[in-house]
Amino acid sequence: MLMALAAVLSLLQDDPPSISASIDSTVRSIPGYDLAKEPKPIGDEAFLRRLLKDLVDAAPTDEEVTHFAEDRDPQKRSKKVTQLVADERFAAFWAKRFEGVFFVDVLRNPWTELSMLTTGQRGKLVEAFTAWMATRLRADKPWTDIVAQMLDARGTPDGDPAMGYLLSFRRGKGFEREFAENMPRHLLGIRLACARCHDDPYDRWTLEDYYGMAAFVVRQRAGPGRFGLELKYADEGDMKLDSGGLRTTFGPQEGKEMPPKFLYGGTAGKNDDRMKVLLGLMTNRSTTQLPRMLVNRVWSWLFGAGIVQPVDDFTSKNPSVSPALLEALVKSTVDHRYSVQHLVRVLCATQAYQLPTPAEAPDGESFRHLASRKLASRAHAPLSSSPPALPVKVEFPGEWTRVKEGGAAKALFLIPQKGNPGRSAELWLAAGVLEKGQWLAKTGLIDPVKTTVTPIEGKGKLKIRFTEQAGPNWCQATSDGPLDFRFWLAELEGPKPLHFRVGAPADLLDPWRDDFVACLRSLSLK
Repeated sequence: MLMALAAVLSLLQDDPPSISASIDSTVRSIPGYDLAKEPKPIGDEAFLRRLLKDLVDAAPTDEEVTHFAEDRDPQKRSKKVTQLVADERFAAFWAKRFEGVFFVDVLRNPWTELSMLTTGQRGKLVEAFTAWMATRLRADKPWTDIVAQMLDARGTPDGDPAMGYLLSFRRGKGFEREFAENMPRHLLGIRLACARCHDDPYDRWTLEDYYGMAAFVVRQRAGPGRFGLELKYADEGDMKLDSGGLRTTFGPQEGKEMPPKFLYGGTAGKNDDRMKVLLGLMTNRSTTQLPRMLVNRVWSWLFGAGIVQPVDDFTSKNPSVSPALLEALVKSTVDHRYSVQHLVRVLCATQAYQLPTPAEAPDGESFRHLASRKLASRAHAPLSSSPPALPVKVEFPGEWTRVKEGGAAKALFLIPQKGNPGRSAELWLAAGVLEKGQWLAKTGLIDPVKTTVTPIEGKGKLKIRFTEQAGPNWCQATSDGPLDFRFWLAELEGPKPLHFRVGAPADLLDPWRDDFVACLRSLSLK
């Protein structure tokens, strides 16, 4: 009797409304959260429209709005969430959301290691994967089971439609590299790209970590089989450090054999089925980074920003808005068998989800307001009233703000995004002229890169060399794929050479290009 009562109490304690209330309390305890400014939740019509858009990508009919508004059941909102999560459209829409994460830019890039596939055939593989994902979400399969099937797919696509995920890595930089850089980012929120050539200077990941992850898939084989395209595994084959024609700091380690090593501990033996070992390590209850990434991504889809933002960049230098909130959601998710449906029900039942957005209540307070302030905050100290004089005469647009310099910079300016002053790029004025490899390596990696060099003449016949580099940036992406990026380097010749340098997404810099060139033409040395 006592045991049964304890079980009932446990269920009551863990039901979605109770967990949602606990989540609300944790949100309100985030440093900087102004509870006095928290507004009332949005009205029934606004809630219904938000919920349908977020869960099933639809808008309510007039009849649905009227019926929902007239319903006097105090639990109608949580019941509506439960109804929509069980709706066929939920699984289909959220499967498409995951498709957008796992296959970003995939169809536009040839699967070079599977040249027998046409664009249409690649598209069908992605469609089959998405349909498979929808069936798993509809059946509320644990996220660990879904990930395990994605990583251990083998045979033919007809027999295992989850195979499209692994097959999609056979492109671009090569299968092992694409897997090592993208799978951890998709499923763990870890970016390993910088560790391909050297230990990551901004995080804990090493060159051995990168190649240790690549080693898990080095024995995987894909190609024509008896029944069409087939994926299978060989009993031999090892990963070795290889420069691949790119910059490296391997030195004497080049050619060294790298054993399979999971980022959070655990290795595969020489005769083990490496993918089964990897999925075991990935989905083990002790590997909390898997549910942490899931929770953060789902939260970002419902709240417009992650608890960690960017959502796939868990590093020591990118702290979460609230570690307590993240860990509370992770615990709830693990305790409820990694259920995506349960996670969505919990989040949509929170008052935090039902509060107005900054656009709807500019003077209010909510997680969305807090995240918006965090994203818009500047990491620069204000400029003193008497800043050091510039070594050149230049007139920048009035929107460009000079801020306190750091390091070797002679001056540092913030270039705001037009229409969004909370987002900006840093323009550095520094002494000397950097070598091309040095200035690009210090700001990120564009691959492939398009370079344009334009000679410009400033005032007093000042010679300026303006170098532009454009292409996808794989190191500084703030979304689920590479960003269209720009790097500008303007080198000034003279007795004391100087250079301007800036790197930022194309949508921020491109609108300012003509203004920057005009500034360069107006330059003169003092």
